[in-house]
Amino acid sequence: MRTNKGLYTLVLFICSIFAAGALYYINLNSNKLLKQSATSTLVMQQKIHAINGLSQNIQNRSYTLLSMLNEKDPFILDSLNQKLYHQAFLFRQHRDMFKKLELNSQQLKLFKQFLKLTDMNSKNQLAVAKLLTNEEKATAMVLLFDKAIPNQVPITSLLRKLENLIETDNIEVLGTLKKRIDNNQKILWALTILLSFFLIAFISQLINVLKA
Repeated sequence: MRTNKGLYTLVLFICSIFAAGALYYINLNSNKLLKQSATSTLVMQQKIHAINGLSQNIQNRSYTLLSMLNEKDPFILDSLNQKLYHQAFLFRQHRDMFKKLELNSQQLKLFKQFLKLTDMNSKNQLAVAKLLTNEEKATAMVLLFDKAIPNQVPITSLLRKLENLIETDNIEVLGTLKKRIDNNQKILWALTILLSFFLIAFISQLINVLKA
């Protein structure tokens, strides 16, 4: 009889150990999922920030070219031309920032299309700036309004499409993580109750064994 009680106590102790181990593992996994969720949101914010920077830069370059078209002072014209090169530098900064972030296949495909279009149009923009600094305003005006500015429309549209894709992808990722976290929480509650039961039974049985 005493042997059976001792065996029963040992079994309860082992069950408590396993329940505690499972509880620890599930809790660890939940924390990992929460960290992934926070990281996903942060990466999305970084992507959107880079996209907004690129979009703003595209608009600024158009404004600069329009300002150059209406400027007669050669010194101010040269200053605006230098500003155009500085904007190109800022564009490369945001471009490189975005490229360093984790992109899925669809996001990468759209971004490559965006880079291809901007590379082609930047040649038009530089050609316009060169014509203006050489006082070839009529030719510059035709190139500016026929190609340089209109070509910005599909580029901007592509950026918006990329931004929407990033937000949609993030919602899907967060939704999946939330489901897993919720399931883990249910398991945690069940394991907590089970562990409590095993511990209470183990302590009660241990007291009985010690009394005997």
